[in-house]
Amino acid sequence: MMMKKKLFPMPLIVFLFCSYMSIHGGPGNIITYYNSYIEKGGSLPRLIYQGGKWTVMPEVPSFKISAFTVDIENGFIEYTQMPRIGGVKSGDDGNADNMPPAIPWDLRNAWAIGGVLKTEAAQFNASNGRIFLMISRYGTVTPTKMLGQVRLECLEHTENRWVSNKKEMLPAITCSQFTGRKEAPDAVTKYLAYTWRLPRHGTTITVTMETSHLQSVLDLNESSRDETAAMKNFLASIQRREVKLFWNEKDGKFFLEKNE
Repeated sequence: MMMKKKLFPMPLIVFLFCSYMSIHGGPGNIITYYNSYIEKGGSLPRLIYQGGKWTVMPEVPSFKISAFTVDIENGFIEYTQMPRIGGVKSGDDGNADNMPPAIPWDLRNAWAIGGVLKTEAAQFNASNGRIFLMISRYGTVTPTKMLGQVRLECLEHTENRWVSNKKEMLPAITCSQFTGRKEAPDAVTKYLAYTWRLPRHGTTITVTMETSHLQSVLDLNESSRDETAAMKNFLASIQRREVKLFWNEKDGKFFLEKNE
């Protein structure tokens, strides 16, 4: 009797091959780069392929992966973590401090307000062979209402390790790029947030100034008259909500304007 050959899923074959090549000095890919950073000290979960799909390990029991994208060809990963309905047993009052301490604080805060946490990773290559990895992690309440940036990692692979390179890779982002003001008033600064969306296609990053928290505080109408006026004036001064950062392969860094 002829036995049927057992076929392995293509994503698993690609992952195993690239892992082998990376370990033995060959080219890696976005998965092996991401996992090698985690294995060498990064605090995010590793990516694994099991049960015919991608997931993270270790998993947080009270949270589920609601969406997962692995695009090896374009050097991009994205996954979303959201609370399981009824999954958290020790904090039904919505207080993140009542959750089990083993759950990371960013997931605790997302759960406390009913939001989700999105993680993106993207690979960028310089023309001289240098390899860069960016990881952006931010929270959302709804698709249009943001919690803001939780983590932004800018890393360069050198001497078989990942080195933080944020100051060299990225230009300074301030409210001046969105409003024309040199700085935001004190009543506004603590409520502003910026989110960094990494590209799946192309190499251009989108940075968005999030004002939903500021607007929520304003709507509560509990601030002083001067603070309320400062908030309203600031919101009225916004000229644009997002800016683009353009990757320069020659220099291995991003610019606010195309610099080829």
